[in-house]
Amino acid sequence: MQCLHRSRQGFIEEKTATYNRLRGLISEFGVIAPQSTDSLRHMVSAQKDSLPLQVQQCVDDLLEHVARIEANIAEYDRILSRMAKTDHRSQCQQRVKSDPLTATTNGLILIHLVYSGLASAITPAFRFCFSR
Repeated sequence: MQCLHRSRQGFIEEKTATYNRLRGLISEFGVIAPQSTDSLRHMVSAQKDSLPLQVQQCVDDLLEHVARIEANIAEYDRILSRMAKTDHRSQCQQRVKSDPLTATTNGLILIHLVYSGLASAITPAFRFCFSR
């Protein structure tokens, strides 16, 4: 399950980097885009015809790359959501938090703490209510 979370996070970082690459590319030609990805897509589609042909090809390739990355992220979300429905640790977490992605992540953290021996070294939360 951890490999799915790490891969998904890598796709998110790659998507951000690709949008920043696109933003930097069009800024070389005087088109300044806002931070919002929706605004960036809208501005690129509106200004693309004013860019040189080679730059238009690069813009198209970057937008296609982002679309593939977003499809991968959506697929990983579906997989993690299905896993959260069958994993009892995730179901316990979902009682507190309704997000399946967060529930599977928290379950992994708990498993890691238990197997690494750190769980026994951590003070239980109820003891903090008696502190000063």
